[in-house]
Amino acid sequence: MRIRLDHTYTAEELAHVTNGKILGKGAGVTHLTTDSREVEPGDLFVALRGETIDGNRYVADAARRGAVILLAEHDADSAACTVCVPDTWQALGLLAGAARARIAPTVIGITGSAGKTTTKNMIAAVLESGFRTHKTQKNQNNFLGLCLTLLSMPADTEMLVVEMGMNHAGEIASLSHIATPDIAVITNIGRAHIGNLGSRAGIAAAKAEILQGCSPGALCLIPAGEPLLEKAIPDGLHIMRIGERPGCDCRYKTVSMGSNTTLADFLCHTVSYEGIPLPGIGRHLTICAAFALTIGQTLGIPHGKICRALSTVKNEAMRQEIIRKNGITMIVDCYNASPESTRAAAQTLCTMAHETGGRGLALLGDMLELGEETRRLHEEVGTYYAKQGVDLLFTFGAAAENIGTGARRAGMPAEHIYSNPDPASPQASAAQINAVLRPGDVLLLKASRAMASERILSYLHFPNTEEKEATK
Repeated sequence: MRIRLDHTYTAEELAHVTNGKILGKGAGVTHLTTDSREVEPGDLFVALRGETIDGNRYVADAARRGAVILLAEHDADSAACTVCVPDTWQALGLLAGAARARIAPTVIGITGSAGKTTTKNMIAAVLESGFRTHKTQKNQNNFLGLCLTLLSMPADTEMLVVEMGMNHAGEIASLSHIATPDIAVITNIGRAHIGNLGSRAGIAAAKAEILQGCSPGALCLIPAGEPLLEKAIPDGLHIMRIGERPGCDCRYKTVSMGSNTTLADFLCHTVSYEGIPLPGIGRHLTICAAFALTIGQTLGIPHGKICRALSTVKNEAMRQEIIRKNGITMIVDCYNASPESTRAAAQTLCTMAHETGGRGLALLGDMLELGEETRRLHEEVGTYYAKQGVDLLFTFGAAAENIGTGARRAGMPAEHIYSNPDPASPQASAAQINAVLRPGDVLLLKASRAMASERILSYLHFPNTEEKEATK
């Protein structure tokens, strides 16, 4: 990924921030990339050592492509200036932290088992109505993504909204210490990554790491009634609880769902927000909006601007993206999947099928990183979909076959369940769907990102013309 930097960096500044050693002379740089194939003349190339590819092996190639400064772990032996450091990952983090300190925006950090990206987009939309705002692009929520977000932040940024993801314990702590959030949001504690973290308690501890780097007196927003989080909050932070029950700092209520809109009411302290239309369908949208509304009100965004921002916010592709073709409605939600988000998708599917008067069809793929809980959690999802009244179920992947097992045990007829255990054959799943699909049907596609279940779309039998509308 190639980014524009917030200002022109010299080799001397890079060396000073990273404690590096300058070898050679180079001009100032305004763009940075970590991929030698993306280098353009005048760039800074940062050579990162990965699990399978070592960027230090490509410094000479980056120099040939025109990089004028190389941030690397050894001398490139080229005409380009090299800033040598012991660890380029650490050096990149130091550069990102320096950018955060220099520009000094108010930083909103977001983590959680589900809903991070939707919450991020809603918060950013609300803040953009009153402040110069920069945010994490797409799903760039790991160490590299956070660093690039900070380094690409314009110099006049007032609000920075960053998403923080993880696979293992300790990852969010390192992100938090770089970003030092002034406001921290933990959307929920689910069971994503339970295979790596062992239990919900382990997941809660990992998500609570976002609080370790918070600025003194930072605001922390958490879901109400989550004891695992309550125990993890350190002293000195200001806590606000978001929930449906009386006594919450921000209360929310989903009023209705339909016509690609979720209507919701909110009561934040004593201020009421009634009938806000949120683009998309699902109770999860109300929860995400509650975090955004609370932050907007806390930072002084006027009531009307908050309502308008939430009613027009848009999300990335493949996150409950609605595609209509030849009388068929498809909900493409292939960016990620956890037990919680997959259950939430069932609500969207059933609501839309009820509206159209058609059948609800679900293509559900593997939910990954669930460890020893994989079988049980997939079966629970199948049970839930059967009880919600989904008409036809298609499973995609070996683990997802357990979804079919759970659905059969809950009473879904065996002839309504189709299995394809081979993720390398999206054509097979498409053939199963094509055999039964008819006008009026609503089809959901939901799976973990690695399954790439959106490939199935290209094998479905539809005309070339299509109407899309992003709805999350």
